[in-house]
Formats: sequence, structure tokens, C-alpha cells
Amino acid sequence: EAFEILSTVGASGGAEHLGLVLPRYRAPRAPGPDRWRVGIDFGTSNTVVSIRPQGATAPEIFGVSDLTLPLTKADALSRSLLDAYFLPHEIRAAPFGTAVVHFKHLPTLNIMSERVGVRVNIPFNGHVESDDQNRVVGDLKWSTDSNRHFLSAAFLRHLLSVIIAQAVQSGVRPDAVSVAWAHPRAFTPSQVAQMRALWEQAAASLREHGMKLGPISEEVDESRAVLRHFFNAGLFGSAGAVGAIIDVGGGTSDVAIYGRGTTIALDSVMLGGRNLTGRRLQAATAGAQHNPFVRELIEWAFAHQLSDPVYRVEAAAIRKYMEDDQDHLAFSYLLQTDWFSRHGQKFSGDDACHRFQAMVFYFFGALFYHVGLSLRGLPRTGEGDSRLPYLVMLAGNGSQYLHWLTDLTPALRPTAFHAALGRLLLRGLDAAEDAVPPRVQLTSEPKREVALGLVAAVQSMSLDENGAAHQPIIGESVRARLSTDAAPRAFDATARFASHDLLEPGQVAGLEWTVSPMEIERFHDALQLETRTLADHGTHWNEIAARYRGFFGQLDQREIQNAARTRLQYLANAGNGFRGSLFVLEASTVLDFMMSELFAGEAAAGQAAQVRV
Repeated sequence: EAFEILSTVGASGGAEHLGLVLPRYRAPRAPGPDRWRVGIDFGTSNTVVSIRPQGATAPEIFGVSDLTLPLTKADALSRSLLDAYFLPHEIRAAPFGTAVVHFKHLPTLNIMSERVGVRVNIPFNGHVESDDQNRVVGDLKWSTDSNRHFLSAAFLRHLLSVIIAQAVQSGVRPDAVSVAWAHPRAFTPSQVAQMRALWEQAAASLREHGMKLGPISEEVDESRAVLRHFFNAGLFGSAGAVGAIIDVGGGTSDVAIYGRGTTIALDSVMLGGRNLTGRRLQAATAGAQHNPFVRELIEWAFAHQLSDPVYRVEAAAIRKYMEDDQDHLAFSYLLQTDWFSRHGQKFSGDDACHRFQAMVFYFFGALFYHVGLSLRGLPRTGEGDSRLPYLVMLAGNGSQYLHWLTDLTPALRPTAFHAALGRLLLRGLDAAEDAVPPRVQLTSEPKREVALGLVAAVQSMSLDENGAAHQPIIGESVRARLSTDAAPRAFDATARFASHDLLEPGQVAGLEWTVSPMEIERFHDALQLETRTLADHGTHWNEIAARYRGFFGQLDQREIQNAARTRLQYLANAGNGFRGSLFVLEASTVLDFMMSELFAGEAAAGQAAQVRV
């Protein structure tokens, strides 16, 4: 089979033959006894696949450069077209983009009957041509739209198909390929069931064509998976002091705390990269849902060489993402372009970048304060404060937002910011004044940790032990009636949900905060103090401290509580319940207020900016 390219423009004697897209297959190995364990981290903006063959001690990230579809005569334009229509000239050993492009008017929304290979395609490296007949859809992992479940299943089927093709090429039978996937602990039972059904639907559609996979299972969640990876990497030993991992994703951040030979706490909070660069969760109009910082960044980019012909392909992809309301994908893609590597660092001197830095520091500060809160609820053992961590490892794609606190130079180690975040963790822990802040370390392989941990050969079974601390903390002192309660009861900030507890949609209105000041207010006070220590990294940090002071001074308890309750109602309705940190929920709400405050003029000018771009 081949894909023929013809030109019918100005051809007097018929179509002009331009070339073929020829599959380059090598003869596969004869099927043998080998078995593969495959780990798939199905992410918000990208997806990573790892493979560990039977007998191998360590997995590898999946790259299939030997299954390419090159043109007989390929230039830059033809390669970009191949990328646009998702017959990539090279499948890089890098994450798959978690997005699909589909015809706007699909005849069916049934993966078993629709020829999704023609109607739905997956962008491998982000290039998407602007076409009014196609539409980009991202954020498939968290979608509550039933129509998008078809697209999620199509994405997963495509992913499994490529893995099977690589297995057959390597002499591994499809039924000898087992798949492990994970979900955030923040998923409610109904969300886990929905995701499980999508995986099964994708596998069933392959079985219809005689491709029977081995078992597909979710034996561990994302918090445990990332802990397995770093345990195998030797950063967390079977004995010794406490260490924490914060795996910052697109929709959630997953937390694992390990020490003294056991897993101390696991958690997952709904605060991730989407809170900084994604569309607004709630807004009065569709236009107001746009992320005003991303709009301002992209307008700046087009005013600083992105409109040059040399960046034509990148510019077209950015336009398409923005036209289809994929702000987070547009931001993620922009950071991977040649334009950003050559010109993006200049944006660090722009006032819009300084305003964004205020949001980024608030974002990481809230995560570190939350980890401190989680540690505060643990019992002390032995002499001193045994809960004090010596290390916090920042992992996941979202960990790279930390570079935005400096001048966008990854090689620069922002030690002052690390120290400030460590002290915010101690504030959440309510540690002694002379307590030593933990060392903060940034991952060298962002986003790969969960996929590698899913198939890691872990020797210590203590990683998988269950305990009371493996449920999310409530994060504020409140009075509430949960799903299993006959009447409301009191919880302090470090109390934890039970595994069967949910705050159901009908119970949100009765939620009452019972302690003043609230944890979020204590955090705001601590954040202002730490911001003043950062003036050596630019005088604009003095301005950021002043912005915090003025902004927090405008917020009162009633406003925070009412706004948090509104967001909580939305999340409880979407997930058939809520089980997570109210402190983090408040932080995400305040972060949204802050975005409106810092980019006030951009929301109103969003439509005009889109036209200019």
C-alpha cells in the first residue's frame, strides 16, 4: 500500500505525479517467547510510553524511528505536511502529544464502527495545519464530555496499535504484551471507571481485527509509580530520613513521601500546569475562558520574529491551537519550537513575564505548603522532629515552570527560590524556627518518571504498603457531612478522607469553615515574607511582593470561601463527588483571581489580540 501525491493544478494532460509515501517495513522477526511489559502515562498534554522486555532490569522510553513513512523526495514543506496529516517523517523518542485532530462532522461517534485512522489522527510532535474542516481537541484525560470519550478511545487505540506494530517487528506476539497504566489519586471512582472503560474499548476494537493484547491493568496510581521510579534510581533508600516527591502534571500534582523504610504518605491534588497556562475553568462567556497570559505571550511572540517566514510551520500550528481553544497545548508547543530556543529568553525581561512569575511562585509555594500540611498530620517518632524532609524532588512536565522564576535559562540553578520554597514547606509543617529547609532538586527527565515507574522491577514491597496517611488531607478546619455520614462532623486541617469518603454534590452547600485565620491566609502571610528575600534576582521581585500585599489585602475570608465553594460544586458535579485538599482548592481559586488581576486588560482585549495574531 502507498499514499500517492498528485497535483491537479495547471496539468494539461492530467494529474502530475509528485511522489509516494512508502511504508518502510523491515521483515519482522519470527514470533518467539519474549514478553513485554509496557507502561503508559496517559497525560494531559502529552503521553509517554516505556517498555521493559522480559528479563531486562530497566525499562526504556519508547521510540519507533524504524517505523517511518518517508517521501521519495522530501523537503521542509513535504515533511511539515506529513506532520500535519500525521504520517510523520520521524517518530521521535519523545512523548506523544495527547491531542487528536478530527473532522468536525464525524459520521459516527462509535470507535467500533468509525474508521478512525482516516477521520481521527494523533499529532506526534505538535505540527498541525490550519484547516476549517479539522479541529484539535486536547485535555482528553480529564474530559467529561461524552462526545470526547470517542476521541480518547481513538487516541488510546492508535497508541496501542503503534505498540503492537513495534512488538510484532521485534518478534513479540501481541498477546505477550501486557500494559500498565495509572491514574491520579485525585480521580474519583467514577472517573477511574470511565478511564478503565476507555482502555477496554480501545483493546476490544483491536481484538475485532485479530490483535489480542495481553492484560491491561492499573495496578498502581501515579503517586506510587513515580515513587517506584525514584526508589530504583537510588534517590530514596530503604532506610533513612524522609524525602518527598512532587510530580507536577497538567491537571494534578501527585505527592509521595517516603522514609524510614516505608511509604509514609501518598496524595494527589488538583493543581497542575493547566492552572497556569490552560483555559479558565469557569467564566461568564466562552471568550473569557481564554488564558490571558498565554494570549499575551503569543502576541509578543508574533511581534518578535514568530511571524517571519522561517517559522511558518510553527506559526501555523500555534494559530490552529489557539483557534481551537487549546491554550495549554499552544503554550507547550511554543516552548518546543526553534523560535523559542532562539528568541524566547528575551521575554524574561517583559513585564508580562514578571506578572506570570508572581503566579508561578504562588503555584509552587502552595504545593510546598500543602506537602508541609500533609507532614504536619503525621506522628513524631524518636528524638527531634522525625517528619522533617531532607529532600523534595520536583518531577513531571510541570516542574519545568520553575525555570520561569529566573530568566528562562534552564542551566541557571535558582537556589534562592529553592530555599524559599523549602521554608514554605516548613511553614505548612509548623516546624520549629531553627528547622533546616529541605534540599530541592529538579528532575533531569521531566515527564518520564511515571511511565518508567509503571514497569520498574521494584525489590522493596514496602513501597506498596497501605496506611492511613495514603488518603488526601482535607487541608482546612471545616465542618462537613461526607458521603458516609448521617450528620455533619468536624475535621481539622490535617485530617484525612477515608478511602470510601466523598464530598458529594448535594453536601457542598453545607460545608463550613471553623477556624480563623484559614490555612490559605497563613500561607499568604508566609508567601509575602519569602518574596521579600528574592530581590537579588531582580528589582521586579520587590514589585511582586507589593502586588501580593495589595492583592491579598483585598481578599476576605467570605470571598475566598464562597469562590472555593462555587469551584468545589463544579468539581463535585463533574466527578460525582470530591475528595481532596480544600487548601489546594482555595489556592487554585485565588490563582484564578490573581490571573484576572494581573492580566486584567488582556481578557477584554483577547478577541482583538486573536485577530492581530
